[in-house]
Amino acid sequence: MEALAQEYGFKHLFLWQPTISIGSKQFTREEENIKYEVATDLIELIDSVYPKIQMAALEKENLYYIAHVFDKEESQI
Repeated sequence: MEALAQEYGFKHLFLWQPTISIGSKQFTREEENIKYEVATDLIELIDSVYPKIQMAALEKENLYYIAHVFDKEESQI
Protein backbone atom coordinates (compact mmCIF):
# COMPACT_ATOMS: atom_id res chain seq x y z
CA MET A 1 0.00 0.00 0.00
CA GLU A 2 2.89 2.32 0.76
CA ALA A 3 4.25 1.87 -2.75
CA LEU A 4 0.86 2.64 -4.30
CA ALA A 5 0.45 5.71 -2.11
CA GLN A 6 3.85 7.02 -3.18
CA GLU A 7 3.29 6.23 -6.83
CA TYR A 8 -0.14 7.86 -7.05
CA GLY A 9 0.26 10.59 -4.46
CA PHE A 10 -2.29 9.68 -1.83
CA LYS A 11 -2.14 9.03 1.90
CA HIS A 12 -3.44 5.69 3.06
CA LEU A 13 -5.06 5.03 6.40
CA PHE A 14 -6.28 1.82 7.94
CA LEU A 15 -9.00 2.26 10.56
CA TRP A 16 -9.60 -0.81 12.68
CA GLN A 17 -13.28 -0.39 13.39
CA PRO A 18 -15.41 -1.12 16.43
CA THR A 19 -17.22 -4.42 16.78
CA ILE A 20 -19.88 -5.47 19.22
CA SER A 21 -17.70 -7.88 21.21
CA ILE A 22 -14.86 -5.40 21.87
CA GLY A 23 -14.93 -2.46 24.24
CA SER A 24 -16.78 -1.43 27.34
CA LYS A 25 -19.90 0.24 25.91
CA GLN A 26 -23.01 -0.28 28.00
CA PHE A 27 -25.36 -1.90 25.54
CA THR A 28 -28.99 -1.05 24.98
CA ARG A 29 -31.41 -3.97 25.05
CA GLU A 30 -31.39 -4.21 21.26
CA GLU A 31 -27.58 -4.17 21.14
CA GLU A 32 -27.49 -6.99 23.71
CA ASN A 33 -29.82 -9.01 21.50
CA ILE A 34 -27.60 -8.38 18.48
CA LYS A 35 -24.50 -9.43 20.42
CA TYR A 36 -26.11 -12.73 21.37
CA GLU A 37 -26.94 -13.40 17.71
CA VAL A 38 -23.28 -13.18 16.63
CA ALA A 39 -21.71 -16.60 16.16
CA THR A 40 -19.51 -17.70 19.06
CA ASP A 41 -16.71 -18.65 16.66
CA LEU A 42 -16.71 -15.16 15.18
CA ILE A 43 -16.57 -13.53 18.60
CA GLU A 44 -13.67 -15.79 19.57
CA LEU A 45 -11.82 -14.83 16.38
CA ILE A 46 -12.42 -11.11 16.93
CA ASP A 47 -11.42 -11.35 20.58
CA SER A 48 -8.14 -13.03 19.62
CA VAL A 49 -7.25 -10.70 16.72
CA TYR A 50 -8.21 -7.27 18.03
CA PRO A 51 -5.62 -7.11 20.85
CA LYS A 52 -2.90 -7.93 18.32
CA ILE A 53 -4.08 -5.16 16.01
CA GLN A 54 -4.25 -2.74 18.94
CA MET A 55 -0.58 -3.44 19.70
CA ALA A 56 0.40 -3.18 16.03
CA ALA A 57 -1.30 0.21 15.79
CA LEU A 58 1.21 1.56 18.32
CA GLU A 59 4.00 0.86 15.83
CA LYS A 60 2.34 1.37 12.45
CA GLU A 61 2.08 4.95 11.27
CA ASN A 62 -1.07 4.57 9.18
CA LEU A 63 -2.97 2.05 11.32
CA TYR A 64 -5.53 3.52 13.70
CA TYR A 65 -7.22 1.30 16.25
CA ILE A 66 -10.59 2.92 16.91
CA ALA A 67 -12.42 -0.08 18.36
CA HIS A 68 -13.16 1.78 21.61
CA VAL A 69 -14.60 4.90 20.01
CA PHE A 70 -18.14 4.14 21.26
CA ASP A 71 -17.24 3.01 24.79
CA LYS A 72 -18.79 6.10 26.41
CA GLU A 73 -21.76 6.32 24.08
CA GLU A 74 -25.01 5.63 25.91
CA SER A 75 -27.40 5.65 23.00
CA GLN A 76 -27.88 2.81 20.57
CA ILE A 77 -25.36 2.57 17.75
